[in-house]
Amino acid sequence: MTVHKYHAGSDQPDARDQFYRERNEMRDDSLKTGDLSLTLKQPTDRDTGKYICRVEGKGIKRKKTVLLRVMNRVVEVEEGAESVQLPFTTTQNLPEDATVVWKRIDPVPSVLVHVYENGSDQPHKQHQVYRDRTKMNEDLLRTGDLSLTLKQPTDGDSGEYSCSVSSKERSISRETTVLLKVKGRVQVQDQTGNIRNRSSSIDPTPLMADQSV
Repeated sequence: MTVHKYHAGSDQPDARDQFYRERNEMRDDSLKTGDLSLTLKQPTDRDTGKYICRVEGKGIKRKKTVLLRVMNRVVEVEEGAESVQLPFTTTQNLPEDATVVWKRIDPVPSVLVHVYENGSDQPHKQHQVYRDRTKMNEDLLRTGDLSLTLKQPTDGDSGEYSCSVSSKERSISRETTVLLKVKGRVQVQDQTGNIRNRSSSIDPTPLMADQSV
C-alpha cells in the first residue's frame, strides 16, 4: 500500500491508501534538508510491518527500509479460565497465499504456537504444548481478523507473543506483538492451618517493541 507520495513539488494525497489518509505528514523543507522522515499519527498494531521509502530523480536513486513494531496490547486472564484471545486485526481480503504464524517469542527459545498456511491450519507445525489448544477464525483472510484463541491458559503460557502475516503474491508483511499475563493460583496457609487460594500475577518483563531498524 502507498502510505505517502511526494511528486512534482507537492504531496499527492490521492495516491495514498485510504487506511493512511489524514494520518501522515512530511516536513515542508524535506527536499532542502534531506530529512525525508515520515510522521505517522495514532499508530496501532495494524500499522506494524515493513515500510520502504524510495527517492528517485535525475541522477539520484535512494532506498531506505524501516521495520515498525507497535506493541500496545496487554492481555490478562486468570488461570482456570476456559480460554483467552490474543487480538490482531489487519487489512481485509488478504490474498489466498497468505501465511499467518503465531509464535511465543519470550521467554526464549521461541516456539510455534499456531500456523495457517495454504488455506488451512497446520497443527503438525505447532509446538506440542499448544496442540489442540489454539483456534483461529475460519474466514480470517476475508475479514483480516487474525486473533488467536488459546484454550485453558496456565501461568506457563505467560509471555510475549508475535503474529506475522506474509504473502509473496502481494508482498504483504504485517506483524503485531501481544503480552499475555496469566494470574496463577497459589496456596497459602493461614494461622488456623487452613489452606486458601489466592491469585498471583505472573508478570514477565516485555521487550521494547517501538524501536525502528
